[in-house]
Amino acid sequence: MKKYLLTIAFFACCYLSFAQTVNVATSTQLQSALNAAVAGQTIVMADGVYDLPSGLFTPPIGVNGTASAPITLQGSRNAVLTTGTYITGYGFQFKGNKYWVLKGFTTRNCKNGIMVDSSQYITIDSVQSVYTGQAGINLRRYSSYCTVKNCYIDSSGMLDAAYGEGIYIGSAYENWCTNTYCNVDTCNYNKILSNRFGNYVRAENVDIKEGTKYGLVRGNIFNGTGLANVNGGDSWIDVKGNYYTIELNTGTNSYLDGFQTHIQQPGWGNYNTFNQNTLNVNASGYGIRVATSNSNGTALNNVVCNSNTVSGAALGLANIATQTCSAVLASELLNWNVLQQNGQLVFSWRITDVSQLKNFIIEHSADGNNFSTRSVVDVAGLSYAVNLQSASKYFRLLLNKKDGGKTYSTIIHINTINANNHQVFKANNALVVVSSSPATIRLINLQGQLLFTANANAGASYFYPKLTTKGMYVVEINNAASAEKFHQKIFW
Repeated sequence: MKKYLLTIAFFACCYLSFAQTVNVATSTQLQSALNAAVAGQTIVMADGVYDLPSGLFTPPIGVNGTASAPITLQGSRNAVLTTGTYITGYGFQFKGNKYWVLKGFTTRNCKNGIMVDSSQYITIDSVQSVYTGQAGINLRRYSSYCTVKNCYIDSSGMLDAAYGEGIYIGSAYENWCTNTYCNVDTCNYNKILSNRFGNYVRAENVDIKEGTKYGLVRGNIFNGTGLANVNGGDSWIDVKGNYYTIELNTGTNSYLDGFQTHIQQPGWGNYNTFNQNTLNVNASGYGIRVATSNSNGTALNNVVCNSNTVSGAALGLANIATQTCSAVLASELLNWNVLQQNGQLVFSWRITDVSQLKNFIIEHSADGNNFSTRSVVDVAGLSYAVNLQSASKYFRLLLNKKDGGKTYSTIIHINTINANNHQVFKANNALVVVSSSPATIRLINLQGQLLFTANANAGASYFYPKLTTKGMYVVEINNAASAEKFHQKIFW
């Protein structure tokens, strides 16, 4: 009889360890569930307050979901993650994870609500972040392809109004040496969708930092009532990155301007588009103020569409001439990606509705400014994959509408170094890098720490056998002849 009972207990234990739904009700249970999470699993928090002495909840580095089976942490707004004080700690932190979904719960009374470090494909959906000492939600340290949507953010910057942003993308250049080993903090392809901001957001509702590219800010409801005008926090959005699309947003009661761009570093603050926004500024500035030049250079190709509407802005819609832009497509382009495989570029995208479309056009460019047609793709469904060969560096997808209208995707940039000329692989528990041309090789972890560097001769092999921590690493090969860099991420 005892043997029979033990057998049942064994199978119950194993079943629970692989359960697709894990219910938790205490801080200890929550952290244990994060530690043991597997792809496809959903961790459900009961209502209550979750507080760890360490001041944050975090899954271990390298605990990942997949594109088809993400890991989900969810709870109602009454499931509250807190450090107990807005002076220190994060409500939740990623430190090198992929394909997670945070949904529905609240972070309250912590220095930062949610910190996404060194992570990709993170979705933060319908989360409430309130009473934070600094920012509500941060995406930094190479965090890319993330989505923040349907969230509510208020009472940020209670400790330090200068850093009280609602949503913060990337790092200021003066922090690159702290966050990304003096490299540009490339937090790219992030989406900020349909979020709402309360009356006490002390700095910008969304602050987009230099070094970041190809983001989308759409359908948000901005509120500048709480702007403190400290450290330049005098607008709903400050765009310092490149190739951002800001569209279909509504804003009310700013401090000075509705939206702003800045040139914080040479080469940044360019190619941003503002389209179909409703700007109830009620302040002394512009609806959209575009920085045109300063000691860091001259801004390039920022576009303010005449489809934006403005009220209460003493200086009018914009400080630059407006342009006629295509209407925003009603159906949503869900993704637009490219991979390099066997010497070819594999483009893929998905769209919610093709009834308005005539066809798709993949366009390419050598400089990111002047584009031409590379391939025309007929409308045949909602998902697409196209293989092409091209030496171009920049690509965008044109959605060609039946009524003659045109809508563009964000721009994808590809380094032109041929990945086939460099080999990065694992062998005998060592990382092996083979360079076919003179280059500098650097190995960096996703916390920005340089682990290894070497000057490579053509054909030389370099071994790094000391990777004892599981996770993702970046191998950087800097081609001495072309001055271009090839980056490859590798999982250990």
